[in-house]
Amino acid sequence: MQASKRIALPKEIKEKNILIPLRDIGLDYLGIVLSIAQYGYFQNIVSLITAIILTGIFIYRLQIIGHDGLHYALAENKSVNDFITRYILLSPQFTPMSLNRTNHLNHHGKFATSEDADWQYYQASDKNTKSKFYMWWANVIGFGFVFKIAHKLLFGKKTDAIQKKAANNKLEGLLKDFIAFAITQLIILTIFYFTLGWMYYFIIWVVAVFGVFIPLNTIRSFCEHSIPEPDDSATNRLYTFESNFLESFIIAPHNMNYHYEHHEYMYVPYYQLPQLKKLLMQADNGYVEHIRLSYWSHIKYFFSHLPILSK
Repeated sequence: MQASKRIALPKEIKEKNILIPLRDIGLDYLGIVLSIAQYGYFQNIVSLITAIILTGIFIYRLQIIGHDGLHYALAENKSVNDFITRYILLSPQFTPMSLNRTNHLNHHGKFATSEDADWQYYQASDKNTKSKFYMWWANVIGFGFVFKIAHKLLFGKKTDAIQKKAANNKLEGLLKDFIAFAITQLIILTIFYFTLGWMYYFIIWVVAVFGVFIPLNTIRSFCEHSIPEPDDSATNRLYTFESNFLESFIIAPHNMNYHYEHHEYMYVPYYQLPQLKKLLMQADNGYVEHIRLSYWSHIKYFFSHLPILSK
C-alpha cells in the first residue's frame, strides 16, 4: 500500500484551545451524572444496567480526551495539561497517567513491532483462527490485557534511552498517580455514600470501568491497526474510519475515528482532526487508501478472512 507523505501544517491547526476540552469534559461528566441519576429515580434492574452501560461509555469518552493529554495536546501549559489529565480524566478510571503516557508514546515510537506494548491488541498470530479469535474476545471481556500491559510497563526490559529515562522517573510519576487515585476515588466513593449508598460505587462505577470502558478501548485499538494477514505483512496498519454517529459516540468519540491523522500528526488536538483530514485529502497523496467504512465492518471483515495464510 502506498504510504502517504507528510505535509506542512498551518500554525492554527496545531494551536490548543483549552476551552474546547473543558466544555467536552463537562458534557461527559454531565452524562455520567444523568446516567446514574436515572437509576436513582427509577430504581429497577433495567435502569441499573442502563446506568452501568452509559456511565462506562461516558467514562470511556473522558479517556479519549485524556489520550490528548498524554500527547500534551490539551493545554499550552504542561502543568495544567497534566493536572487535568491525571486528576480529572484518568484517575477516576483507575488509569495511572505516567504509565499510560509511557505505554502510549512507546506505541507511537515502536508501532507495529513486538516492542509495542499495544501489539497484543492488533497482532494476528494469536487470533489467526476463529477459535483463537473467540478466545481473544473472551480476554477483552475479562480485561486480561490490562494486567499484561501493566506487567510489561512495570517489569519489562528497557531497550532504548527514552525507555530508560522513563523508568528512572517511574517512581515519582507513580507516586503522583497513586495520590491522584486516592483523592479522586475517595471523592467518588463519598458522592455515592451520600446519594445511592457506598455499595453502588462498586456496583455502578467499578463495573462500568472494567466491564464497559476497558472492553470498548480494547476493541477500538484492535480495529485501528489489525489486519487478517501474517504479522510480518507490509500492509499499512494506519486507518481512519468513516463511522456513523452512534458508532462514533460509543466506539470512537471526540474524533478518535480520525486515527490515521492522529498517528501522522500526533500533537494536533482532537478537535482539529476533521480539518486535518480535509488538508490530507486535498494533498492527493494516497490518503483514500487509509480509509475504512466502520469499526463494525472491520470486525466482520477480519473474522470472515480467518484463518490467515501462514508463510
